[in-house]
Amino acid sequence: MGQVSGFLQHLDYGVGTSVSASVGKVTGGTWGPHNSGADYDFSIGGIPSPKYALFVPEGSCTFWPTSVGIIASCRRASFTSTAPPLLVFQGGNSREAFQHASAYVDKLGLECSAPDGKLTASLSWKAISPTIISVPTWQAHSAGSEFHWFQATCTLGTQSCQMQSFKIDVSNNLAADTSLDGGTAGYLRLPEEITAGNETITGNFTVAIPPSTDALAESWKDVPDATVAASLVFVNAAVSPVTLNLALANMTITNWSFNYVDSSSRSVYTIDYIGKPNTADTLTIS
Repeated sequence: MGQVSGFLQHLDYGVGTSVSASVGKVTGGTWGPHNSGADYDFSIGGIPSPKYALFVPEGSCTFWPTSVGIIASCRRASFTSTAPPLLVFQGGNSREAFQHASAYVDKLGLECSAPDGKLTASLSWKAISPTIISVPTWQAHSAGSEFHWFQATCTLGTQSCQMQSFKIDVSNNLAADTSLDGGTAGYLRLPEEITAGNETITGNFTVAIPPSTDALAESWKDVPDATVAASLVFVNAAVSPVTLNLALANMTITNWSFNYVDSSSRSVYTIDYIGKPNTADTLTIS
């Protein structure tokens, strides 16, 4: 069989330079894009002149986490360091394999909804060193237990709000940089380094009971900088249960609404928050 199905695919990662585990139960994403940066300028007479931009190796995936693992590797240890943890990604199938070394997570998303959802993660990364590699002995596909909606205990504003769903987005705002310095033959258009910009965190929560009427009114009263915390804790059903704790603080309301419904339906509140950037305890993952 020449075609490739998901049965034959793998996506592994490791902290540092060595691959050590499967990313998780991967459900989608791309190995790429790998934009060659090729284009043309024109001089008089319509003479085409090629130009070539920086080549930045990238990738993305969506997956069901089964451990804290790679999720915790998306956060910077401190904001005096230049980037999130150094990672390596390895992807491919039973026939061919590729590696992105010196990789960093650019964006992380976490979401879950009741009454039938699982905690779902998405991430994208940028790398410095892409290579074609011999087909390795792949890491075993994750066999751990996912985190289901009913295994969660979620609070907003330190109280139960009958949370229906949440979505947390973290961006490290990575930028790939290069220079006119001499490079290595065969790799001249790859980044020399990847630098991290401001870390930004946003949260979206759908709840059946709002934190409080006063809390909602803060967005137009004279307390626009009032903050709220959230606790999102999951414990899976493994033989040795794994706890995933997402704790948010320093979150300010940016938008909220509730919907009008017919007399037999339930109205819900949708509340958006922005977290204080570059602050370690705005989001802790453990």
